[in-house]
Order: sequence, then C-alpha cells, then structure tokens
Amino acid sequence: MAAVDAIDITPEKNGGVLKKVLVEGRGEHHPSKGDSVYVHYVGILENGEQFDSSRDRNEPFNFTLGNGQVIKGWDLGVATMKKGEKCDLICRADYAYGENGSPPKIPGGATLKFEIELLSWQGEDISPDRDGTITRSIIVEGEKYSSPTEGSTVKVCAVGSYNGQVFYDKEVSFILGEGSEVGLPEGVDRALRRFNKGEKSIIHLKGNRFTFGATPPSEYGLPPHAEIDFTLFLKEYEKIKASWELTGEEKLNAAEAAKERGTMFFKQGKMRLAAAKYMRVIELLEYEKSLENEAKSKRDALLLAGYLNSALVYAKQDETVECIKNCDKALEVDPKCVKALYRKALALQEQNDADEAIIEYKKVLEYEPDNKAAVAQIVACKKKLAEIREKEKKRYKGMFERFAAKEKVAFNCNFEVETNEDLETTPMGTASPKSEVAIPTVLGAFLFDMLMTQ
Repeated sequence: MAAVDAIDITPEKNGGVLKKVLVEGRGEHHPSKGDSVYVHYVGILENGEQFDSSRDRNEPFNFTLGNGQVIKGWDLGVATMKKGEKCDLICRADYAYGENGSPPKIPGGATLKFEIELLSWQGEDISPDRDGTITRSIIVEGEKYSSPTEGSTVKVCAVGSYNGQVFYDKEVSFILGEGSEVGLPEGVDRALRRFNKGEKSIIHLKGNRFTFGATPPSEYGLPPHAEIDFTLFLKEYEKIKASWELTGEEKLNAAEAAKERGTMFFKQGKMRLAAAKYMRVIELLEYEKSLENEAKSKRDALLLAGYLNSALVYAKQDETVECIKNCDKALEVDPKCVKALYRKALALQEQNDADEAIIEYKKVLEYEPDNKAAVAQIVACKKKLAEIREKEKKRYKGMFERFAAKEKVAFNCNFEVETNEDLETTPMGTASPKSEVAIPTVLGAFLFDMLMTQ
C-alpha cells in the first residue's frame, strides 16, 4: 500500500506512518496538541475496500489532537497538516488498531490508508467559564507539573498581534495577577496559570473581560473589543506555596502583604487590581480556623478589612449587590461594625431601597449616636420616600379620576333610575341598597382606598 512520493513522518523514521500531500494547505500554521480539530476522512483497507467515511455521513469528524482520542498515526499526521490540506496517511498496524484490529470491519494487523482533509481547528478552551474567551494552542510543551500560582513572579516573552500586525513585543517580569502593570490584558494573566515552565503557546483572546475591552491603550492602535493573539513563552517563575500548603502564620503574613498591596492599588485608582488583592486576603483567611488568641484576633481583623475594602471597591464601581454581600460577610465577623452597616445602607440607598437603608442607618446610630453622616442620610431617605409617595398619590389620583369618568359614562348608558319608586331609607336617611344607583366596582373601590391612604 506504500504511496509514491510519501514521506515518513514518524519521529523514529521507522516507516510506521507515511504521508502524501494531495492538496496543499493554506498559511504556515499547524494544529497543536490540545487543539479541537475538524476533518473529513475516508478509511480504506489494503484490498481497496472502504470501511468508514465521514463524507458519507456528511458530518465532519472532531477530536482533540494529541490526547489519544484517535489512533497514533492520526495524532502524528494531522499535526503536520495546514488548514485546507488534503493528504493520504498510510498507517501501519502498530500506528493504527494493532494486532487485534477493530472487528468486524478492520482485521488484526491491518495497514490502513486514510484520505484526510483538515477543515479547521481551534485552541484548547482554558477560559474560567469554558466559553471560548481564552483558547490556547501549544507550540512547545514545557516541564510537566511545573506551573506558576497567584502571586508568583514570572518572566515571560510576549508578542501580541491583531489581524497579523504586532502591537506588543517584550520580555517582561511581573507578579502573576498584575499583568496590567506591564501592559498585558487579564487574559494573559489567566492563561499563564495553565502554562508549564518552558512552554510556548499561542493564546487567542476575545470578549470584553479578557481583552483590553472598550478602551485599549492608545499606543497599541487597537479598536474597542478587538480579538487579539499573544504568543507567550514562560521562561521562568518564582515558585511559591499554594494556599493549602501555608501554615496559619504564613497565611497571616501573606494576607497582610496582599492587603497592603490592595490599598496601594486602591489609592492609584486601579480598582480591578485592588479588588483582586482584597479577594486574596479573603481566600487566605476565610476558612482558616486553626489560629488562637492573638493570632485569631489578627486573622479576624484582616478578614474584616478584606470584606470592608472589597465592599468599598464594589461601591466605587457601582456594583451594589456585591457591595452588600461583602458588608454582610463583614457583619458575620463583627455584627457591630459601623463601617459595614454604613456601607450597606449606602448601597441600599443607591438601589432606591430607602426603607431598608433607614433600618441600617438606625443600627449605625445604636452604636454611634453622634454619627452625623447617618443622621443626614436618614433625612435624605425620608425625603426620597416622601417624593415617591407624592408621585404615587398623583398617579393613583389620575387613575381614579379616569376610572370614575368611565364608570359615569357606563352608568348613564346602561341604567335608568326609577324615580317614582318608593325609596327605603336607612336610619341615616340615605337611600337603601335597593335603590337603582351606581355602585363602585371592586377596582374602583381599590383605587379609592389607595388614594385615601397615601
């Protein structure tokens, strides 16, 4: 079955997989290990009999390259192809289905020929939500089980491009999680957590969260929300302990350092970085229960600061729901924390929930009766509530008047009053219910009640 002009593509050059290009592909790139690959293929036995075909099913075949999902010959062969390329792969049994074959169609020890067309591929999805916003194509695999963690100092060669035009080409060192300090998007920071030392990969970033978003740095010449590529080479990194490896005392020291760095970023107006550092404080200490006495008091104070500062950052970014969540967490640590109560009240007020805000402001005054800010905010909330009630009163009044007018028209059209009928009177001298008079409907009565109770 040997093909004329076929090339041996096995690393050992043992003739196990021969490749003959039928149609040249486009570009210079090849799929990499971990990429999701789409192909059409036709499988043929040594006697020329076809045993399988994706074309007959009219559906491309998809697999992850290099993960052993297909026969060894395919993992080798498809990795050498370009987009649009069509080739013949002749796979010896030890690179196909071996001595056992794949009954009933493929006998044991069979050499197989595959006509394969590479349609497309996309990188491995390494985004946190698996939504394709960060994908990776590995060019050179690094040292296995050797990846940086949050807080590691990394040294990286980074080349960023947009539509083939390079806008970033630097070797940089930075603390993982702070890539924006050297002009890198968050997607690079996230991706490097999955890199091994010595790895070289291309990552593709899209969407608002992991690219430069709506306001890319002007010196890069990028449009808003641009999809971008980075070729990254992780040269080295500082190995630090993971959170679960730290002792209680080490967690306290790491949390203190994260808090100080978060405050530095907050003062610089770098809210995303500040939020990440305060979250680091929380992650380190939230479930740390082994500390006692003075160490426990320090842990509680740092954790409280982590929640309070996170709430403040969220408030600055108008993320009131997250602000309230962090205030509630702070109150679990210290139920009498005036800062948590006050910030929660402000967030509720921002949500136009003035009634609930007043409740929280009054709690502030329980612990600090002379808190002028809380008193002023209660006055502001009551004024807001009065304005809301006045608007509702006017709205309901208008509804009632329109409804009453319609009732009057309906009454005049559909009822005749018998004026010569003897009217029964009540002790108050008014007409009894037997009189033919218009009676307000349930809806009318409801609107009237609403109007009167404002």
